[in-house]
Amino acid sequence: MSVQKIGNSLPKKKVYYSFIVLYLMFMVDFMTRTGVNSLVPLIQEDLGLTDVQVGMLSSVVMIGMVIFVLPVTFFADRISRKKTVIVLSIFWGIAVLISSQTTSYETLLLTRFFVGVGCSGFAAVSTSMISGWFSEEQRGKALSIYDTAMDVGAAFAAAACGMIAGLMGWQTTLLFVGVLSLVITVFSFFIPDEKRHAKKEEIKTKSD
Repeated sequence: MSVQKIGNSLPKKKVYYSFIVLYLMFMVDFMTRTGVNSLVPLIQEDLGLTDVQVGMLSSVVMIGMVIFVLPVTFFADRISRKKTVIVLSIFWGIAVLISSQTTSYETLLLTRFFVGVGCSGFAAVSTSMISGWFSEEQRGKALSIYDTAMDVGAAFAAAACGMIAGLMGWQTTLLFVGVLSLVITVFSFFIPDEKRHAKKEEIKTKSD
């Protein structure tokens, strides 16, 4: 796919690298949201939860996303989209790690809420970043490919989480997802910051 350079200074390889990193982050986003679904029977049995309590573990994620999606996107537009996706990924990664160490329903419910906070706005912000990287002719194709991360992430979560939980338990599974989130986040530190590139280009234009 052909790409447009940010500020005429971003190489194609940088765009492709950044796209892949965001794609992986979006996959893990859905893993953290849906991965717990395959763990429900184990969590319910281990903690002695009712069906209502189990249902809350899923719905509380959406509650966190709904409450924080507008503040997150506002922050991203005003400050930095790159910093926003990094903070969100770190936030949900830490929340999942904490949930892997708890045996309390109340703590698990709270950490699932924070997972929702971390996932809120990620899709909108990352999609906006990708739209700015690709040419108008290729933008639709790039975003279509990017959207597949949702299905891939959900499918991988069901398979991987179910397998790990069967072998080592639900807490180890959440630990795996949390560590994976933070590892992938490290690579996001090297994606471009659109505001910084725009500022550099403005300075360059004035100096010319």
